[in-house]
Amino acid sequence: MDGHPRTPPRFVPTLTEIVDGSDFVPAESGVPAANAASTTTWITPQMQDALVERVMQRVVQRLEPKLSDTIAAIARQHSEAMSQHLSEKIEDVVSELVADAVNAELVSGRGL
Repeated sequence: MDGHPRTPPRFVPTLTEIVDGSDFVPAESGVPAANAASTTTWITPQMQDALVERVMQRVVQRLEPKLSDTIAAIARQHSEAMSQHLSEKIEDVVSELVADAVNAELVSGRGL
């Protein structure tokens, strides 16, 4: 990440109609649409719920480490930027204080 916001694509495809998934045929199956529709009818609501549960478990299992890594990277990036900014400000303050102290010492006549 370079810290610059990403520009979204100029044209983003959007879903403009509701599509009935009953005629969906996976590209690699080669099964005609009529046969594909009949093969999906044997899935019971319990099987569908179990499938959804297993898919969600897989997603959660992989999502947590990825989120953790992403958040850690962002926190590290912000911490480095903040550290650099703080160092610059501390350097400015110390330089100003030293210059003021030297100037005060010269004005008081106790210098060299």
